[in-house]
Amino acid sequence: MGHVLLGNPGIEQLALATALHRVCLREGERVTVVATDPVTHRCMRAQGLSPVALQAGRPIRLPRIPLEDFARRDVRCAGVADASPAALGRCTDALARRLGAVLRLFETMLPDLVVLFDARDGYGRMLDWVAREFRCEVLHLGDGLLPGTLQCDELGVDGDASTCERPALAYRDISADVGFLDDALAATLAGESLRTDGRSRPPVWAPDTLDTALALFDGLSHGRLRKALDRLGAWRRAAERAPTTTLVDPDPSGLPREPFVAALLQRPEDPRLRLDGGDQPHPDHEVVIATARRAALAIGGGSVPVVVVAPPGASGRLARDASASTTVVQVGAATAPIAAALAAAVVTVNHPHALVGILAGTPVLHFGRTPYGIPGVATRLGDRPLDAVLGDALGRSQPALRARFATRLLKDDHVWCPAEAPDANGVLGLLGAIRRHLAHDRSNAPEPGYRPGPTWPLVSRGTDVEA
Repeated sequence: MGHVLLGNPGIEQLALATALHRVCLREGERVTVVATDPVTHRCMRAQGLSPVALQAGRPIRLPRIPLEDFARRDVRCAGVADASPAALGRCTDALARRLGAVLRLFETMLPDLVVLFDARDGYGRMLDWVAREFRCEVLHLGDGLLPGTLQCDELGVDGDASTCERPALAYRDISADVGFLDDALAATLAGESLRTDGRSRPPVWAPDTLDTALALFDGLSHGRLRKALDRLGAWRRAAERAPTTTLVDPDPSGLPREPFVAALLQRPEDPRLRLDGGDQPHPDHEVVIATARRAALAIGGGSVPVVVVAPPGASGRLARDASASTTVVQVGAATAPIAAALAAAVVTVNHPHALVGILAGTPVLHFGRTPYGIPGVATRLGDRPLDAVLGDALGRSQPALRARFATRLLKDDHVWCPAEAPDANGVLGLLGAIRRHLAHDRSNAPEPGYRPGPTWPLVSRGTDVEA
């Protein structure tokens, strides 16, 4: 029997943490859930998870633990590219106050496997560092690059993932599964991979008056009122029962009929943008749109329009029309997958849906660090002139490498499991990853019963898996 520690699940990962907790207990494993703040602790207690609370205490600084490196992540996550010494000191001190509780947790419990959720901030990376110092296995989970999937990696997610360290030669011996990739692309374009069944989502008890009062009191007494209010809001949203079927319609009617260049924009607060944007500061919307316009001019003069895919929640025009040399069309965030698939080229920092363009054979130009940033799969925008970069992207297509890369990424580095409502097939995939790490087995042999790929009923690879 192994000991699995769910290291930092937030309220947003409550359904996923509950599913992992349940399946690990059913398999006979010991499970410990850690709550990272008082509101999350009360929320998880209300759901019956019996979490362990890690309270901040006196600051502890040890020479071997690079707290300043972790603190720089917190500063960048807050939207500051160049941290002042004062800001860096505050973030370092906040981590030092939490370090003692983390060390005591590992000294007393010493888990076999630590599962971390979207652990990209300073606290998450500190948990990862301490776990490895105690010789624990670590498994990172995070939002996947396709809807309805989760990244599953030993080192991290997005720019921290081991995929970012692999050369193109690492995919030489991979057998491309074209049918699987066609299913993944078709499901994503149809919006079917966004379906979630409300029956597979456990009920969440809403915060009562006592929960609210205690959360506000703790926030006021410790100077964390804003965070307490944010966590209470997340708890209330989680308590709203999901509809039986949620489907975002990727309406293509606003896209031009002629060839176009797509600019995939991201929310300014997106951790992918802030941590992996590359430049100091990272490229903003205007830079991405301007690069897309130049690419459109290089491809077809003034006849090729630019489609600007707005980030979620954006309002108003994002592209300036003054002295524009190309036609600009703006569409909503839900159109990102189909725009990436139909475009003549995609320009982005590191939008996850650029992977859809890779599946569809669209040339992808990106500024930032990303799992698909492998030469031959996508093209990095850097110091070279755009014409040369665009020529490489358009003229040196490597479809075989793309297919081998996408097969490994979506079969071995992702689990097909919707985080907001984990289904039976996805939970089996996560259980297989946990078993391999508990057994110290690095092979990617699929777990019996789990089938990677979309579970919608029209795929060519078999019948759906019931939740």
